[in-house]
Amino acid sequence: MTHLVMIDAIEMAQLAKEGIQEVQEQLTLYSQDLDQSISYNESEEIIEQMMELKMHQEACRTALEQINKFIKENKFILN
Repeated sequence: MTHLVMIDAIEMAQLAKEGIQEVQEQLTLYSQDLDQSISYNESEEIIEQMMELKMHQEACRTALEQINKFIKENKFILN
């Protein structure tokens, strides 16, 4: 059972890393959109979406930190 918890933690860490990367890619695309000639309303909407993505990215980073801490503290389980 404890091995399954550790495997789940490792999988969760991978998902958090992927979430961080996906957010960064989307932020890059939104930044490119803002460089285009768009209306004020469109730019306002993009900025709002970017702010939501940054919150998601921060949540993923926090989760990853906590998961990594858990893995380090419980690495003896894998031995």
